Amino acid sequence: MAPEPDWYDNLAAALASRQIDSARIDGIVAEAKAHCTAAAESPQVAFGDADTYAKHITSADDPDEERFHHVAEWHTGATQPAIFRVLSWTGVSLATVGAIGWLVSGTWHTLTAYDLALWVTCFLALTFPLLRSDARDAGRPSTARRFLLGGLAALTVGTVITLYLPRTDLLRVPLPGLLLAGAAMLAAGWWLGERWTKAHPPVTNLASSAWLDRLAGLLEGRHRLPAERAQEFRAEAASHLAESGGDPEQEFGPVDDYAAELAERSGLQRPRRSQAGCLSLQVLGMLITGTLTAYAIQRHGVVSVRSGILAVITLLFVSSVSGMVWEQVRRRRGAAKTIQR
Repeated sequence: MAPEPDWYDNLAAALASRQIDSARIDGIVAEAKAHCTAAAESPQVAFGDADTYAKHITSADDPDEERFHHVAEWHTGATQPAIFRVLSWTGVSLATVGAIGWLVSGTWHTLTAYDLALWVTCFLALTFPLLRSDARDAGRPSTARRFLLGGLAALTVGTVITLYLPRTDLLRVPLPGLLLAGAAMLAAGWWLGERWTKAHPPVTNLASSAWLDRLAGLLEGRHRLPAERAQEFRAEAASHLAESGGDPEQEFGPVDDYAAELAERSGLQRPRRSQAGCLSLQVLGMLITGTLTAYAIQRHGVVSVRSGILAVITLLFVSSVSGMVWEQVRRRRGAAKTIQR
């Protein structure tokens, strides 16, 4: 079977872009040709895409390179249409309201116009920042800024409207039903989002201008570099491509992977305090559930299903917070011992 005409050239170019010396490149290409000749296979069938094969060959030499592979797959949720995310978050919100309401007050709740406006305002105030975070992770910083402005506007308008709404009864809603409806919406949003992700894999082989624009967007949005520095990296990559006349995918690899590698090795990305943020959320959850537990005990007594469920949830939060705090203490002690040595 005749080999594909450009595959070996593409392999040599991909290896050269990874600073492999010419002698080793010739050896790798010769081995690939010998294998294809002996097996009567095309190199595409035997090894797949030339650039992917070059990464596979060189990843053992550079352990860091493997860490930047398939970065786009880690952020597939952020690229889903916003409607699926909003559907899931609406489900979480309704399920939370239904569960807490049922555990604290009872099976039924009389919904007022004030209650509805307050829920919508709180939901929008939380949803817009989440959408903003998704847009940044997807490499769309300008969209993220619009979501931020939308969140501030929704919070302002909703707060003003809520202040002037009467507490007029609208209807009675079953709180367990609200919990089940929220769980169904959460499952539907997750399922639809997963189907969409499988039907829309990350786009590769972008045109040079689109690849460069996405590089700048990922650096500024996902990796939190200043916009000016992101544009500088874009200009450097554009200059290199203009000189070499090559394809950005072959020269630098997938844009998501290259952006992650460039941001980390530049040392300019803003560190994300995900652990501190997670601990803060855990503490907040512990305080909320602890308060609700005390309220349920006061209303339903110590020996009741509602009080018991809330007490167990509170203890789970306490255990999680204690574990995270203890882990941080251990790390600091270990770092202090290392410095003393």
